Parts: sequence; C-alpha cells; structure tokens
Amino acid sequence: IFFRVRTAFSWRPSRRGPRTHSPAAMPLHIHVVQHAKAYTGGMIEDWAHAHRHKYTSTHLWVSDAHLPAVNQFDWLVLVGGPLPAAEGLSTAWVLEELTLVKEAIQQDKVVIGMGQGAQLIASALGAGVVQNEQGPEIGWFPVKFTDVARHPRVFPFLPDELVVFHGHANTFQLPLGAKLLASSSACHNQAFLYENRVLAMQFHLEWTEEDVQNVLPQVQNTIQPGKYMQSVSTILAGKDVYVPLMREALNKILDRMVEFNDFLDL
Repeated sequence: IFFRVRTAFSWRPSRRGPRTHSPAAMPLHIHVVQHAKAYTGGMIEDWAHAHRHKYTSTHLWVSDAHLPAVNQFDWLVLVGGPLPAAEGLSTAWVLEELTLVKEAIQQDKVVIGMGQGAQLIASALGAGVVQNEQGPEIGWFPVKFTDVARHPRVFPFLPDELVVFHGHANTFQLPLGAKLLASSSACHNQAFLYENRVLAMQFHLEWTEEDVQNVLPQVQNTIQPGKYMQSVSTILAGKDVYVPLMREALNKILDRMVEFNDFLDL
C-alpha cells in the first residue's frame, strides 16, 4: 500500500476508440497481478468465477513469477501491496509491470487497479504518485462519488457516498484526460476513469472480510492515533458491516465494465 513514485514518462496512450466486450463475447480472460500474498483478488476473483470467466494471476513475490504477454488476457487487474517508498520505479518488476499496463491500454484492454495498482496505472498514464497531504488514510471512511461517476451511462447505481476500506499514505495525481470519480475528506483523488475502459480506485473495494483480517498484521505497526487512522479493533468491527456493501457496489461496477462501449463518451 505504501510507496512513493515520481515519474517522468513522456509516453502517452493511443486515442483509438474502445472495442466492445459484449455479453456474447463471454467468457473473458481476467488476469490479476498480486504484489504480496495477503493482497488477493478478493471479490474480483469471486465475481469472475460466478460469471464463468477465466481467472489467472501472477504472484510477484514468487522468485520465478512472470507477467503474461498482452495478448494473453482481456482484462488486466492490478491489486494492492506494500511496496517500500525507497524502491520506487527502480525495482525491475515495477518497470516491467508499467510496460505491461501501457501495452494493455494501447491495445484497448480493460485495465483496473486497486490501491497500489491504481497508483501504478496513474504512473503508466504519465501522472505522479505523491505523499497524501492529509497523511495516511487507514480504515473505514466514506468516499463521495462525482456526477460523472453517477451519470446514467457510467455507474448510475452508485450512491452519493459509500464507506469503503482505505490503506494508503500516498495518492495519485489525476492523469491527463482522466475523469475523477470519487473523493474523500482525506484524499481528493480517490478514483478515475480513463477512455471508458481504464478504472483506478485508491481504496480497496475488492477486499473480503478475510482479506481485511489477513492484511491488518502487515499494516498495524504503522497505525497511530489520527483523524484518518482507525484502530485495529475499529477496523475489525467494521468488516462485517461494510464489506457486503462494497461487494454489492463492486459486482455492479464489474458488470458495467463488461459493457464499457456504452459508457458516456468521456
């Protein structure tokens, strides 16, 4: 979750129109990149299996892990992970992952990022990833969705606000051409949509109750009293309340991404 990236990429993605992923094209091949064992595909994997999509994953903490070629999947999903700030873009696998993200966007794939994955997508699109001005945001806090997010041809089912799980000290800047989808009191840039098929969310809408339980030991030493940092007990108490609501929202978002050609022309 916690890392700082400064990027000077001059690359810009193509402006070609999106291809259609209609229900008739099912099943999709969804490939998930995991950065650490505790940071799983969570509800995304559940959704994929429920819809009989092919689900594969790369585990980057394994010594012989390798990323797929861009022609081996329909959707590329990047989930969270505890990348140290000192490593930044000098880490070989980060550079390789950014290259794959760029190629996927150029070839009109659906690309989705959560947490660290969202920050990597922003970097691939030429935006910076910087320390959050309000400090770390860890725990259950509401995000407010923008008019673009709730537009009838984008995600009209979203509520005005939704309590979601946050676990980050840094945030992405909004890439050129991207549309802001959500903000919170602690962090303005919480989610964006780019060219109808690239979706980045700083928060963790994908986490199951088990994911929350498994990730906490890795971040609890960083939790200190603060306006946007909840205690471990508060976080654990909230998982049974908020995870079902996150699941409902995420399932609808993923269903909608299958039909991204019908989105508002952004």
